[in-house]
Amino acid sequence: MAIQWKKSIIKINEFYGDSINKHLLPKADLHAHFQLSHPREITKKNSIHRQTLHLQINLENSEQDLLEDMSKTTRYKIRRAKRDGFRITYISEPNIDDVKKFAGFYDLFAKAKGIQVCKIEKLIALMNKKRLKIMSVYQEDNIKLASTATIVSNKTAIGLYAASARFNHPDINSQLISRANRYLHWHELVYFKNKGFHTFDLMGLTTDKNNAGHQKVNSYKRSFGGKEKVVYQSFISQSLLGIMCVWGLRFLWRNNAEIIKRKEQASLRLSEKQGE
Repeated sequence: MAIQWKKSIIKINEFYGDSINKHLLPKADLHAHFQLSHPREITKKNSIHRQTLHLQINLENSEQDLLEDMSKTTRYKIRRAKRDGFRITYISEPNIDDVKKFAGFYDLFAKAKGIQVCKIEKLIALMNKKRLKIMSVYQEDNIKLASTATIVSNKTAIGLYAASARFNHPDINSQLISRANRYLHWHELVYFKNKGFHTFDLMGLTTDKNNAGHQKVNSYKRSFGGKEKVVYQSFISQSLLGIMCVWGLRFLWRNNAEIIKRKEQASLRLSEKQGE
């Protein structure tokens, strides 16, 4: 799966998975590869690569097995949520208004939490390719409690963004929102399982053990069970603007333990050749 989107003046081609055709999209300044089993073009100058740890849930398991693989607390909250009167909505083919509403909801959450706001240009590109799903959970009085944006690539669903209303509705009981979050993610798993998907990827687990906030997110993701898997990302310049972008990423990620250092690249060249 591939999309093109634009960040400021930089055109980005994004590819998901090992089997891609770079000629499917127009020329761009940067090629960004995700969901790789090995880095791509690791020896190319002006590129940067990451080794990430993802949590992936096997949707070929039965619903009972999916539940049993979760933590006791998460199972309880999902079962308890059935008595809360929550309403789940599925938008299988979102339009531009749906995307803007999601972005507005997510950005309120992101700003309050001090994390990066969503890339709406990327969401629109995914929407245009019919590769985006948006799901939300509402209280009985129609207040949105949580929402997710998910990428669909072949038979894998990739959790791109997830946000809750715990900052913009501080009057709502935090335990209610906690149950709503887990209830929404459970319905996501069931939805994609019933659509014939094989895997739900909850995306990266941070390796920074000193970051308490990130470790809390890790614990939340792990409460849904699944298996941890090493996944690679490659960012490869295609123009002068792309080179500047890679330099910017190197500076931004200069202390990121996920970045593959030059001395580590030699040992990964063989796996790249074997994957060609």
